[in-house]
Amino acid sequence: GDNEDQVLFQFSVRYNLWPNDSDWDYFLAYSQRSFWRLYAWDESAPITENNFSPELFTRYRRFRHKLRSGFDQTQIGYQHESNGQDEDRSRGWERLYVEQRYTHYLGPAANSAPRIRAYLRLWWIFATDPLNDNIDEFAGPGELIVDISSGDTRGGRFYGEVVARKGGYNFRFDEGSVQLGMRWFPPWPSWVQLTPGLYAQGFFGNLQSLERYDVRDDAIRVGIVLEN
Repeated sequence: GDNEDQVLFQFSVRYNLWPNDSDWDYFLAYSQRSFWRLYAWDESAPITENNFSPELFTRYRRFRHKLRSGFDQTQIGYQHESNGQDEDRSRGWERLYVEQRYTHYLGPAANSAPRIRAYLRLWWIFATDPLNDNIDEFAGPGELIVDISSGDTRGGRFYGEVVARKGGYNFRFDEGSVQLGMRWFPPWPSWVQLTPGLYAQGFFGNLQSLERYDVRDDAIRVGIVLEN
């Protein structure tokens, strides 16, 4: 396919707009995904697409009553995503969303303990680029994320993740996507602020990139992830 030789580079950052001691946080976030034809040496512009996504959200967390098992976080926000292209390559969509998180710790409720988390995010798409006005048929009403962490072990920390979207609002499952991910971080010393790890990802379905939102793209990637 067209994406067989593409490398995916993603950069994400968030900024706390109002640090405080309450259960409410307010964030401005930005994420960018770039699809790079690394091995296309004969082309002068190997980056085929950039997807830009600024986001503004508020988050409620039960800091003072940390639960071993329960709904422990609610997030409400606005997200824009576009590819910054002109004419027939332009794609973009705007949405408001609400997200509920459920956490179950396999031991004491602490960041170092193994745990399972599920996030259900539902959105309302209120504006789209005219060239992708049917994006809801592929993005659906939201997404479900299940995240598993090993906690701190002698071998480091392991994460597994499933992100599922069902396209449309019917009982068909031929649109949408499933993304599988795995991360491993070695046991770095505490003074290492930006910790490198290994990452593997499998993506199957639609909306891997905005320009090809209505085309099924299956990809398997391995690489390096840096987290703070």
